[in-house]
Amino acid sequence: MKLSDSFYRALEDKFRGSKEEIKNKLKIYLPIIKNLKGKKAIDLGCGRGEFLDLLTENGIQALGVDTKKEMVDNKNVVIEDALEFLKKQKDKSVSLISSFHMIEHVEFDYLYRLIKESFRVLDDDGILILETPNPENIRVACEYFYFDPTHKRPVPKGLLKFLLEYEGFYVNIWQLNSKKDLNIKDIFNAVAFDYCAIATKKPNNFIYEGVNLDMVLDEAKNREKSLEKTVELLMAENLKNQQKIETLRSQISALNHSVNNINNTIAVFDKWINTLIRNYFIRVFIKLQSAVGKIIRPFFSANTPKLNKRALEIYKELKRKNG
Repeated sequence: MKLSDSFYRALEDKFRGSKEEIKNKLKIYLPIIKNLKGKKAIDLGCGRGEFLDLLTENGIQALGVDTKKEMVDNKNVVIEDALEFLKKQKDKSVSLISSFHMIEHVEFDYLYRLIKESFRVLDDDGILILETPNPENIRVACEYFYFDPTHKRPVPKGLLKFLLEYEGFYVNIWQLNSKKDLNIKDIFNAVAFDYCAIATKKPNNFIYEGVNLDMVLDEAKNREKSLEKTVELLMAENLKNQQKIETLRSQISALNHSVNNINNTIAVFDKWINTLIRNYFIRVFIKLQSAVGKIIRPFFSANTPKLNKRALEIYKELKRKNG
């Protein structure tokens, strides 16, 4: 049973994302197309026209090609088979040919002829962009790819790269929509969900796979801004820490002052206690001395107590005998 265009439109809206979301993702290609102002471009399988909008906004003469009229949201679209459309184009008449998530919908023989025709139609500085789901991602290969029942089979990037190079293109592969921060759970979805082959008829100015000079400069600017923001945050945090340190120093100084006051109070208290104890023992000693004096004074008194008559006689007798 052939799927209706309205059903397929709803399917794409559900699983691929909104038009605005896809357009934002496609902005990754702006460094490539920004030097094509005034030149011709063809977007094969253009669908809702997200990339057509970007091309037009950047001054490029863009024309879309699609077989499903229901999918088209852009006026500059030809409703025709992509391969048949390319066959009608003159040699070296176009500067850019793009196709986003179309080649997984066709048989290999069709893809082979599409690439061959693209090489013929592109001018000597021309660029071919082919984006497709990445079968290296386990979830894409086992699940997401089959959300679209019109998909034929995944196209491994090694095979696509070989096919493009076989036809004479110079090829760079970009990994798209992947995660930067990975963990063991990401084994099923950390690998890029999509990939893109950037093919040119001449050796291009890409510094390394997937990145050109403009993208490097843009990334450097973004990193510089990020570093500036990080430095500002660190300086603000450092200022907060300095303020906390000053507050702690003030608290420590106040604490030391309190400790000194306590020590002084203790010293005064110790002195008072010592004086109190000393005065107490002096008073006790005086009282004790007085009491002892009262006890022993009679024994050392100069006045001999009076003796009775008998005792006096005995005293005199003893004194006489002792002579």
